[in-house]
Amino acid sequence: MVSNGGRTEENVIKCLKKLKHPERVEAVCSDMWKPYITAVQKALPNAAPVTDRFRVIKSAQESVNAARRSIQAPKKVKDAMKKAAA
Repeated sequence: MVSNGGRTEENVIKCLKKLKHPERVEAVCSDMWKPYITAVQKALPNAAPVTDRFRVIKSAQESVNAARRSIQAPKKVKDAMKKAAA
């Protein structure tokens, strides 16, 4: 899909409305950007929104890494623990 109007929900809907047979569309694959999903639901109510597994896995990995970094001890604390254990 090509849109020259920018990445907005309204522009996505305009592009989808240009399809010759929108009622025949069964599924639409997109990223997880909420306005894309909403636009598909509005313009193509019979189509199921589908997110490719690459984007789902990438999002999950980013969330796990963010959680891990937030609970990871700073280097100063780690060094102090190593000294105390020695």
